[in-house]
Amino acid sequence: MSAGTPTPRPTRRRLLVGSAAAVAASAAAATIAQPASAATGSPILAGRSNTATAETSLTATTTAAALAVTNTGAGAAGTATAYAGHGLVASTRSSSHWAAAAVNRATSSAGGGALLVQGGQTAGALVSTSGVGVHALSATHSVPLGSANGNESAVNATGGAANGVSATTSNVDSYGVVSTHSGAGVAVVGSTNGGLGVLGIAIAGGTGVYALADDDASYSITAAGRALFLNDVIVTGTLYAPNVVNALPSTAAALTPATAPARKMAAQAARTAARIRANAVGASG
Repeated sequence: MSAGTPTPRPTRRRLLVGSAAAVAASAAAATIAQPASAATGSPILAGRSNTATAETSLTATTTAAALAVTNTGAGAAGTATAYAGHGLVASTRSSSHWAAAAVNRATSSAGGGALLVQGGQTAGALVSTSGVGVHALSATHSVPLGSANGNESAVNATGGAANGVSATTSNVDSYGVVSTHSGAGVAVVGSTNGGLGVLGIAIAGGTGVYALADDDASYSITAAGRALFLNDVIVTGTLYAPNVVNALPSTAAALTPATAPARKMAAQAARTAARIRANAVGASG
């Protein structure tokens, strides 16, 4: 147009066509800049679902964590789900570090913990090692002595209808359960309400319960209260009774040992008891 020709005014049709073209161009640009999800070969997009058909790996040389995920809300910081393999695999090549470390940084106890394992219909946890001089599972409770109330334990096992703890070994020089008290306290406590506090069963010539005193100032067994023996009692050493030994009750005939060695041992015990009783009577007179 020449300088003297007036500029034509835009019509309503031209305005509508131009607006529609601008909207279409903006939508196309948004689709290209923000895809709905990242596929194989694309960057991982935060806040969106990402799908891949190949392994995604991250390698770092930093002394800090290679990948840090923090959730300031009430949800989990991360989840791992597998349909045919392990849900999560953690490994390390350092002999002084742990493959996985779980830490609860709460300043008080309210029912939580550092690690929660729920097996459903499978085992809750499987712990194994082949190292020499190491434990497959090591538990330590570090509560100060002045703060302990007696309800703490390094390991707490509740079986419900099952066994609380089951321990098995096949090494003749090892023990199914080893309990040691580093002070002058009790190493093992067995308590029950109407049942048996401790049960020892022996087969093939073994011993159900064995007690050993390492010096003359110690006792292998100390019983406070009445002791009940349901079968023969064999004493290969000396039986001492500082108090008067009472005579057998009238029902003693029903308690006669069934085997000859047991009857012989019972007769020796009876003579010893009579001698002790006589000595006790003479000393009191």
